[in-house]
Amino acid sequence: MIGSGPLMFMFLNGASVCLLAWGLLPEPSRVRFDWIHWFIAAAPLGLFLAITSLGALFVVLRPGAGQARSRDRLDVQLAVLGPLTRREIAMIVVLGLTVAGWLAGSALKLDVALVAVLGLLGAIATGNFEQRSFRELDWNFLIWYGVALSIARVATSLGLDRAVGEGVAQVALVGASPLLFVLALGCVSLLVQLVLSKEQGVLVLSLALIPAATALGFDPWVVVAIVLATSSLWLIPKQTTSYLVAYSATDGRLYSHAQAQRVGFAYAGLTLIGLALSVPYWHVLGLL
Repeated sequence: MIGSGPLMFMFLNGASVCLLAWGLLPEPSRVRFDWIHWFIAAAPLGLFLAITSLGALFVVLRPGAGQARSRDRLDVQLAVLGPLTRREIAMIVVLGLTVAGWLAGSALKLDVALVAVLGLLGAIATGNFEQRSFRELDWNFLIWYGVALSIARVATSLGLDRAVGEGVAQVALVGASPLLFVLALGCVSLLVQLVLSKEQGVLVLSLALIPAATALGFDPWVVVAIVLATSSLWLIPKQTTSYLVAYSATDGRLYSHAQAQRVGFAYAGLTLIGLALSVPYWHVLGLL
């Protein structure tokens, strides 16, 4: 759960919500933060959380000595899956080329959207994306993302971003140090994510605070990184969809909600510590 959900902020394409946040950035920041530069800026925070959260699991849950598990069940599942088919191998190649395109996109002057479209065409050509798959796409989800990205463009064209940024800066954050700004935003995001879904929380906080970061002289990417790093927590069971999926997949046999909640609060505390420790690094990169 921790490795696949909360740490998605390390990668530009770690989750669809990362691409949403990237699309809300001003044009200079989008140009600056390709896949590689995004990873370089987010890696220290991600590595800190990966290591310390593993330690938190031992401290909070205090596991005892375990018994060796039989591989019989795993072997049965592998036998059911069977060897890779030619179509599956072709899809692996398509995915690999798509990721390579994102990695080299800035050097080759390729837009990430163009790389994604080419990857989709590759999936169609290899028979991995058929007409039925096209009909079963979550069109409501795609339309919502399109509208959300359009809101940011409209706000910029009308000058609302500058007005909001100047207002927020004057009211609450004038003279704020980078450390205070990062920690305050982290706490605000943690609270907002308790009442809004991940996508809604990222959209609302990004639209409201990206202009404030610009007005204060901070790179807007810092806002996006903080919001994403605090968007997948599970302080309450229904807060994050990915947590519910992980819990349901185990039929509740591996851990209880109470156990997961203790780990969730520990992870939230580690996230705030990691954000504070990232301030000098982000300062060196010229983001703060």
